[in-house]
Amino acid sequence: MGRSASKSCVTISGDSLTVDYTGTDPQVATNLNAPLAAALSATMSCVKSALTSPDIPFNAGLTRSIDVIVPEGSILNPRYPAPVRARMEICYRAFNATMNALSQAVPEQVIANGFDCTTVACLSWLNDGAYSVYLEIFGGGYGASLQEDGCDAIDSPMSNCANTPVEAIDQDYEFFRVEAYALTPDSFGHGTMRGGAGFMKAYRILRDGATVALYADRFVTAPEPLFGGGAGSMGACEIHRGDEVIQLASKDMADLKAGDLVVFRLGGGAGYGPAAERPAALVAEDLRNGLLTEDSARRAYPAQMVALG
Repeated sequence: MGRSASKSCVTISGDSLTVDYTGTDPQVATNLNAPLAAALSATMSCVKSALTSPDIPFNAGLTRSIDVIVPEGSILNPRYPAPVRARMEICYRAFNATMNALSQAVPEQVIANGFDCTTVACLSWLNDGAYSVYLEIFGGGYGASLQEDGCDAIDSPMSNCANTPVEAIDQDYEFFRVEAYALTPDSFGHGTMRGGAGFMKAYRILRDGATVALYADRFVTAPEPLFGGGAGSMGACEIHRGDEVIQLASKDMADLKAGDLVVFRLGGGAGYGPAAERPAALVAEDLRNGLLTEDSARRAYPAQMVALG
């Protein structure tokens, strides 16, 4: 999905707010379209999180003060019978576009873009006429705010999926095992406040005849920063087969062989504010925790590294 997929213009007039998606790309033939209800929910979720207290539950009063304009026939409001199953990918771009627009009015209340997409990973194996199917939905790194670093390796803002324990996965599936599951150093956007770190999860295939399928986003477009921060990192899915590395697209599937290592890489969030203003103590903490390598720290935070000696 390109950067121009969703455009959002926010207008504030008195006690009302209008979010206008005019200019958003037209609907597509695949299931990436978002039904109107999902586009409205994504918009309201962004406005609610940025402009109200977390102690206030969503209520009808919020809807009375906000108008959302979504052109019919766009990817955010397709004409029936358009396919819509993977709607969350474009809904996150609407969430990001609205958050970026709000940053001009309330810079202290918004966050930079996080990895913010739905990454659906599916491994399957046909054995004696019966399928064994493993499916997990991943998040990534959160975007940074004025006062806080983004959360590391967490589900995205509009999702609520589980973090399945490795022990449970290994117990239930015989055709693969989880070989690695770890935070990724240097995977966040730098800034006064950095984005959240991304992570990787790798699966060793133990049987011939398995397949991998995925739909995801952020493989070609990185999370965008705010106010001089650095962009987040992108995602990837790779099949390591001996010395060969096979790169998959963000919406793809492939046949697997015993011995293959399937690696999902989930990106990190973007930074907020210039990296030159990041406290040296926070740079030191990231170095100590292994989230930031020394080479990256010297490039992104040269003055802080001098101060740390």
